[in-house]
Amino acid sequence: MIRLALLIAMLSVASCSVVADQRDWDFVQSVGGIAFDSPVQGSGGWILPVQADVSGIRPITVKPTLLNSALACKSVEASVDGRVIYLTLVTGVVSQRRTPICPAAELGWLDPGSYSVIYRGPDRNAVSIGEVVVGH
Repeated sequence: MIRLALLIAMLSVASCSVVADQRDWDFVQSVGGIAFDSPVQGSGGWILPVQADVSGIRPITVKPTLLNSALACKSVEASVDGRVIYLTLVTGVVSQRRTPICPAAELGWLDPGSYSVIYRGPDRNAVSIGEVVVGH
């Protein structure tokens, strides 16, 4: 009984990294890449529709090399610094409310104009993935 309790505790600790992880660029590429559409204005500011699927079932910008059956895209974190939008995928465990398809990134209120879009993972390495125009 004690061994079973220890095993369950060890598995709980080991699975914590799957609960909510920011993902690096290598992971994004391994599951098919990331793309985005033009920003849309919502009631709480600008929203950037994102195309990403952490299951690795379909290619977005590259052919996937990794399949995940229990991984969901929890969110796409976004931060804005000047005219640069930084995006980071955050994954978690699949549930009724979470799927492998990533939701849009909430940007907040932005000044109209052109913005560079950069993918930045937890390692802080930055990869340019394009540009968007807000408010035109």
